Amino acid sequence: YIDNICNAIEALALLKEQSTEDGSIRSAIECEIIQMYGFGVVMALKDAQTKHTLDTVAQLNRLRNLRLRSAATGYDNPYIAGKIEKADIDIMKRNDADPKALYHRIVR
Repeated sequence: YIDNICNAIEALALLKEQSTEDGSIRSAIECEIIQMYGFGVVMALKDAQTKHTLDTVAQLNRLRNLRLRSAATGYDNPYIAGKIEKADIDIMKRNDADPKALYHRIVR
């Protein structure tokens, strides 16, 4: 599922890059990227807590790098406040800062 999430983020990033629309369309696409990112982070952490089938830190880093490349405005995006819970944003910010530290905080 992490591969699918990463593929979706990459497709959305390409759509955003190719968009000739105004800033609001690009902001909406970035919001979707951040939502996918958040879902990926949570799913990777859940996997680590239950099955531990992933190299979780590597996957968290992969997701982080994609998010940083494709959604530059980050969490100040005007669409995010109404769609993403503050607790989820906090988890994403922790992953942005240090995926390994987030992993150790949540899983151990």
